[in-house]
Amino acid sequence: MAVDPADPAHDAGFDVVRRGYDQGQVDMHLRRIDAEISILAADRNAAVDQAAQLARELDDARARAEKLRAQVRTLAGPPQSVQGMSERMRSMLRLAEDEVADMLGRAETDAAKRRQEAELEAAQTLASARAEAASFLGPAQEEATELAERTVRERAQLATDRLAMERAVAADRAAMEQEIAELRAATEAALAEERATVEQVLAAQRADVEREVVELSRRSEEERNRLWAESESHRAEVEQDFTIAMDQRRTEALAALHAERAATRREIDGLYRAHTERVRAETEQAAAHARRIVADAERRVAELVGLRGRVAEQLTGTQAVLGRVLGSLAPLDDETPSAAPAVEPPTVQLHAETLTDVEPVDGEDRATGPAPEPATGEQQPNGAPAPKTAPTPTPRRRNRPRATASGRR
Repeated sequence: MAVDPADPAHDAGFDVVRRGYDQGQVDMHLRRIDAEISILAADRNAAVDQAAQLARELDDARARAEKLRAQVRTLAGPPQSVQGMSERMRSMLRLAEDEVADMLGRAETDAAKRRQEAELEAAQTLASARAEAASFLGPAQEEATELAERTVRERAQLATDRLAMERAVAADRAAMEQEIAELRAATEAALAEERATVEQVLAAQRADVEREVVELSRRSEEERNRLWAESESHRAEVEQDFTIAMDQRRTEALAALHAERAATRREIDGLYRAHTERVRAETEQAAAHARRIVADAERRVAELVGLRGRVAEQLTGTQAVLGRVLGSLAPLDDETPSAAPAVEPPTVQLHAETLTDVEPVDGEDRATGPAPEPATGEQQPNGAPAPKTAPTPTPRRRNRPRATASGRR
């Protein structure tokens, strides 16, 4: 019997015997094919397990992203203080951005690696199945065809899972970036509102302290005048009684009158000294309370002035960079340098100018923020003058009315 070279059985290498192919070789070849099919099925199951593991890792990444969202919502709450909120917000934003970027990078790298491995294994499985299926006849060919179809379906499922995973990762990244942007905007708005509130509270406290000091001084003066008038009136009455008694009983009551006058003088002096001490104690207590209030207010003023100084330094650096950039972009005409109009770089209006009107109280030391140094007339590398910065106004000092407790005679 002639052997067809294109026959798949001939490609398998079976020996031709009298009644067909050698049965032992055919059984051995079929067992080997079954073993290879089992290996391919195990590889396919491993690929499916890897896809499931990748899905679990995606769920873990989503859980971490949700945890980060919860942290972001917590950070978006009302802060305890301006300084604490600023430092804490910057630190948490950096940590959140780093963790999100690291998480997304690991998820994308792992997804790409798993996808590449799954596609490679699927391609190898498909190629091996097609090669083995070409050597089968009957049920073996049908089983290989079914295996190839399952492989194609699994590959399509893997592609679908990969697309869904990529979409989920992209959606999570977009949502996280949007939340971070909203958090930054909310933080900046909260800082501005808190700064305005602090300025208003500080102005109100300073006005209240000044009113209290003026009122205490006025009350002290009125009380001293009243006591002096009462003492003068009482002394006048005593002197009048003394004169009448002297006229009536000059001889017999002279000693008693002198004693009564001395006792009255001592009583008046004691009352005056006691009241003077009481007024002085109340005045000193009120002044100490006023100094504590003023010291607290000036401490907050110093914090705000320090914040103003840091903002001014940042704006000065930004203005210098803008000046250098504008100077580098300005066209230079070597032939007619005097014909080109001088471009004055725009100055930056300091946002914290409202803090310069704060006036400290005399006798109290306070720390002021570093004022930015004025720009000198240095030349830029391209010949353009350096930009000038607006000088920071020096806070004015105003004398505070002092309450005195000295008595009039």
